[in-house]
Order: sequence, then structure tokens, then C-alpha cells
Amino acid sequence: MKLRKPSSPCPLLLVSLNMLLMLVSLHGVSTAQIILRGHEAPVSWAEFSPDGNVVVTASFDGTAKLWDATTGDEVRTLGEPGPRLTSACFNEDGTKVMVVSDMSVILWNAQTGEELFKIEQETRIRDADLSPDETMIVGGLWDSTVRVWDVATEEERVLRGHTGNLFSTVFNADGTRIASGGRDSTAIIWDVAEGKLLHRLEGHTGNVNMVAFSPDGKNVATAGFDGLAIVWDTETGDSLLVLRGHEARIRTIHYSYDESHILTAGFDLTARLWDSKTGDSIVTLRNHSARLREATFSPNGRFVVTASEDGTGGVWNAKSGARLQQLLGHTGRLSTARFDSAGLRVVTASYDSTARIWDVSQAVGVEDQSNEGMRNTLIVRPNLLFRAKAVTRVDCDCDGEKSRSLEVIDLLGNRLHTIRVDTWNESLDLDVTDLVPGTYILRTQCNGETIAGFIRLVR
Repeated sequence: MKLRKPSSPCPLLLVSLNMLLMLVSLHGVSTAQIILRGHEAPVSWAEFSPDGNVVVTASFDGTAKLWDATTGDEVRTLGEPGPRLTSACFNEDGTKVMVVSDMSVILWNAQTGEELFKIEQETRIRDADLSPDETMIVGGLWDSTVRVWDVATEEERVLRGHTGNLFSTVFNADGTRIASGGRDSTAIIWDVAEGKLLHRLEGHTGNVNMVAFSPDGKNVATAGFDGLAIVWDTETGDSLLVLRGHEARIRTIHYSYDESHILTAGFDLTARLWDSKTGDSIVTLRNHSARLREATFSPNGRFVVTASEDGTGGVWNAKSGARLQQLLGHTGRLSTARFDSAGLRVVTASYDSTARIWDVSQAVGVEDQSNEGMRNTLIVRPNLLFRAKAVTRVDCDCDGEKSRSLEVIDLLGNRLHTIRVDTWNESLDLDVTDLVPGTYILRTQCNGETIAGFIRLVR
């Protein structure tokens, strides 16, 4: 599949009565669509719920907040002002939120605001992760220990093996392994059931800032203050690849969802994409004027969003390295930047005490629609629709037999409509005015292959 840089986007003005700010997009530069105001201190974290309807934020004011992702209205505040919060993450179905502060981990019911679990420590908790089955939480502490807590009983297990403060802890996809990294320049892979140290991963010459399992759990990647990223075999503990290129510490490291690529963000003002099998450097994302705090993939892996201390974010083509959209508006450095599950919006957190939701559908939509050489595609124009005029054109470019039906599915996988298509001709005009605002998937079949596109409705 060949991706090329789109032509300069047309000026776009989107006004919604329920939005806190208008979106003005001109030639790849965008101001915020929605500003989430309410925190009294820097916002350290922001992310969408799995269905894209809610945003959670965590702040140094000690509170986490839930927001309506369409209107920007505050839905609920979790907790009272206290020690600063460093992260707030949804579980897989969006019904719970895990909030991490310097001294505690709390699990909340996202729908009622009920506190489900709370553990407090006397030493700093640097990072935490909820197990896939939601029965355990792992935390990395600044007393050199990894702690595993049972959510039902609050029973604690202490895993000892590090000799310095912990920076990162994470479960693998089936919850049977934990990886941890810290100030002692090592990472460790642990057996969860037995609490046993399986492998000590030694190869960095500086602090290990972050650890990340590959989606299949066969590898773990580590990011170091030494500017190196290293890929390890989780069964043997052997070093498989050393990714060299960053000229300063690496802040974050992530696998793409299909495991084909690794993304790193560094204090050398760049983000870099790597081939996860060969270790080859694919592209370097440059244009920020200060250190990067984070870089993350879009769900389809074709795009990257970055968050920088220069106060801006960027949306990038993951293949060419072209910056498709610059996110301007924050007045303080950015902490995080994340796509929604459809890859059409980004939420950023900032030290200016706000989070902002950005519409990036024009940038990624134009990019998706400019693909050449794709065998089968479903193209939806436009991706972004007004609720009152929700008619979109669907093009099915299929080299062979096309399905006679088109499905409309929500982001939780529920099939809402199946539309009979007598003949595709060149395109199909689809009326979706009966749907409520939100993001939806359009899906059909071509020669037995599933192809899909996205639409998003706004008020």
C-alpha cells in the first residue's frame, strides 16, 4: 500500500452550539475544537474511553475528571484534591477508571463514581497497570520494589529484584507476565502466578524509562536514558535488536497494534519509527522545537500523534514522516496525546491546566483517500458529518465480487443496521440521520475480504 502526502486541505469552519470553541483548520494548522476546563493545576494525562464518548483527565490538583467527548461538558469528578495524579486509564470496556497518584492507586466505577479499590503507600508510586482480567494491579515504587495487589482482597505481594527506583511496570496481554524497568539500568520479566524473577534484562547504560510488551507477548521493548531502545525475547531474556538513532533519552516506546512497528519519542526533539523485526529505522518525525513527552499510534497504525514541551502536538503520516496537522492552542507544555478508537480525534493534556479535543479527520481522511495501489477499499466522504445533514457518499473500490449489503456498526461492535445494496454503481448515498452523534464503522465484503470506513456525527 502506497501512501502519499495529501494536498493542502481546504479551509474548514465547524461550529457547534454545544462546543466550547470553534474548530478552524487552515493548511494543516488546527486550533482546538473543544477545551476541557476545570482543573486547577497541570493536566498530566488524558485519554478517550474505548467507545470514544468520554474523556478522562488526571491532574496535579489531585482530581480526575470525566468529560462528554462531544460537548465538552464535565460529567463527573473522581476524588478530592490531594497528591498529584500522574495517570488515569480506562479498562477495556470503559466501565472503570484506574487513577494513579504519587501515593495511591484507586479504581473507580466510571458510570457511578463509586470507589471500587484503593491502595495507599508511604513511598512514591511511579507507574501502575491493571491486569487484562481486572483482578490485579501492578505498581512500580520508588523503594525499588514491584507490588502486585489483588483487587478483590487488597492482598499485596512484593517482588524484589531491582536496586533502584521503578519507572515502568506493565502486564502482558494474557496477564501471566509482568515487565518492569527502573533506575538500576535493568528491566525484569516476572512470572505473575509465582512472583518469580524469570529474566533480568541487562544492556542499557542508563535508566530504563519505559517497558512495553509486543501484542503477542513474545517480545518486550525497553526505552532508556542512554538513547537506546532494545527488543528482548520474553522466553529466553536474550537481546534481539538494539535500536540506535536517538541522541538523548527516550521518553516513551510503543508497539503498533499489528506488531510490525515500534514507535519511540525522545528528548532529542524527534519521534522515530522502527521495523520491529529487523530493527531498521523507517522514518524520523522532526519539526518540534522542544523535547517530546509522548508519541502514539493511531488504531490502524498509519498515523502518529506527538506531544511536545513546545506546547504543540502533531499528526504525522507514519510511512512518509510528513506532518499532516499541527495542533496549536495550548499555552503550556504537553503531557500526553492520544487518538480515539476510530483514529479521527486526538485528545491532548497540558501544563496549562486544560485538555483539548482536536478533530483530525480531515488530515487522516484525506490521507486515507489518497491511497494508490490498494486492491480493495471502502472510502467514505466526508468522514465528519453534521447530525442534521447526515448523508455521506460511500465508494466501494472492489476488484471482484462485491457484497450486496453494507453494515453500520458502533465502536463496541454492535451491528445497528444492515443496508441492502442492489447495485453499487460508482457510489452509494447513505442516509444516517437516525443515528445519534458519535463514531461509527461502515463495513462490507469484497471477494471474502472485510473492508471498512469510518464516519463521525456531530451536533
